[in-house]
This record gives sequence, structure tokens and C-alpha cells, in this order.
Amino acid sequence: MNKAHLFPGSIKALMVLLLISLWVLHPSTAKAAPTSETEAAVGFYVFTVGADSVAVPVSDYNRAKLRNTDLYKYLLQGQANPVLTAYKVDDKIARVADYNRIFLRNASKLLRTYTALPATPQETTDTTLRLVSFATVGGQPSPVLWPYKVDSLIKQGQAYSNADSVYTPQSWDALQKAIAEASAASAKVNASPATVKQAEIDAARLNLSAAIDGLKQGAANEEVTLGGMQKYASDINAIGEIENPAASWYIVFDRKVIEKYFGVSAPASLNVRLTDSRSITLDFDESDGTYSNYDVQNTTRDQLDRAIVTAK
Repeated sequence: MNKAHLFPGSIKALMVLLLISLWVLHPSTAKAAPTSETEAAVGFYVFTVGADSVAVPVSDYNRAKLRNTDLYKYLLQGQANPVLTAYKVDDKIARVADYNRIFLRNASKLLRTYTALPATPQETTDTTLRLVSFATVGGQPSPVLWPYKVDSLIKQGQAYSNADSVYTPQSWDALQKAIAEASAASAKVNASPATVKQAEIDAARLNLSAAIDGLKQGAANEEVTLGGMQKYASDINAIGEIENPAASWYIVFDRKVIEKYFGVSAPASLNVRLTDSRSITLDFDESDGTYSNYDVQNTTRDQLDRAIVTAK
């Protein structure tokens, strides 16, 4: 008797299963896994620590929890478990409930694409701090925290344009300097976080915020004080001298100070109006590129500092 005839259904079923498995495993028909550009991969867990929202790299948190380190105890802050409030995915901060809802609805596709995450409200980003490094000093937690607000300030500062010399040179240069310092601090946070000090981060944030607030519009020929012009010369490492070596004062300013400060190209001379209503002139010397007067008499340093300068 042919035993194959006793189990015809079983044999057919086995053959069907074999064919299906071969089809699934065939390279030409296997589905491609999502790429790193499209996966909504969680890079940080965002915890509520006191009054702050602190974004902790996932790997750092897992290691801290496993080893019950001081970092994990810092995140506990008296709670039975750290209060996980959100995930950070690239530049978006997604609430846990939102992220989980997206994931559950698309479980068959692993993770939903990054663009499907809800837009992060500006206030959420600006009030979240990234954990850069952590230590315990004198038994007290001493985290180094990077405010994502600084990233927003850098973008805000870079969005300004002074192509038409809308802003005063000193306020514009102060903004560019603050942007450069904040950008350098940001790069350092990413490249060598263990070397970053909280004081550096705080200074970068405060200086950039102050520079943005201090950005000032003004006419190209606005009146300025001689003392203010000397300070500006110092800021840009240019010649700006007000000295009294003998009986008279001498005043010398580099051409680039005048051009940048007043927004005009090499005026013929500068008028300096002293506080006693007298006026002196700083003439342009093309041979050395300076504006100067080497014989200013019967005045004081305070009067010179407060003297009003106008480009002719």
C-alpha cells in the first residue's frame, strides 16, 4: 500500500508552507528596513527633575539605571521611578503618549517616519535642558545642562541681515561675536561634552540673548561719543587712541573704525563737538589710513569721552 495516499492533505500543506517560506526569504521580494533618515528613533528620554525638563541620552539613562548610579538617583528626586514625560527625536520633543500612539498604530511598519511626529511647541523646546555631563560634588548632584533655548537663539540671531546697514555697527558686531561664541559652545557640547563647564554654557546663553535684545537700528551718520568710538575700536582690535603725553591731547582713529562705525566710506574728516561747545576736527591722512588731531588743548579726558563725533 502507498502510504502517501493515507495523508494527502498533510503533504500538500507542507509543500505550501515550504513555498511560502521560500517566497518570504527571497531577496527580491523581502521588504527593505526603514532607513535612519525615516525612522523616528528616540535619542533622548526627557525627565521632569524638580522644575526642569532634562533630556538624557537613552544609553546614559539605561546604564545609570542598571548600575543605580548617582545620575539615576538624581533623576529619581524622591520618586519611585523617574518621571518620563517625553522623547526627543532629532529636533522634536514628542510627548510619550503621542509617540506611543504613533508607534502602536504603525507597529507593522516598525516606527512611523520622523515627519509624522507632532510639531514641537517652541516653549517646550526652549524650556528643555540637555544633560551634557553629570557628577556629584560634595554629595550634591552637579549636572552640566545645555538649554535647547540656545539653539533657538542661534537660529534667531542668524536670521537677521544687515545687508543694508540697518543696524548700528557696534550692535551688529556684538551679535556676530555672540553667535560665534554660542556656536562654538554648541560644537564643544557635541564633540567633547566632558570638557564643558556650566559657566561656559551660561555665558554663551546670556551674551547671545543680550546681543539679540541689544541689536539697534540707527542712521548711518548717527552721532556718537568719542569714548564710545574708542571702546568700539578696542572691540574690533583697531587703533583708537586718546592720549595726553604732554601739554596737549592727541586723538587717533583707524579708518576702518570710522567706516564700520558710521557706515560710510572714508569721510573727509570728523567733527568733534566738546561739552563746552567748542569743536575740533579729525582729518583723514591717506598715507597711514587714520583720522587724527595731535594738538587738542584746554580740555579733560571726561570732556573728550563725552564729546559728540559726526562724520563730514
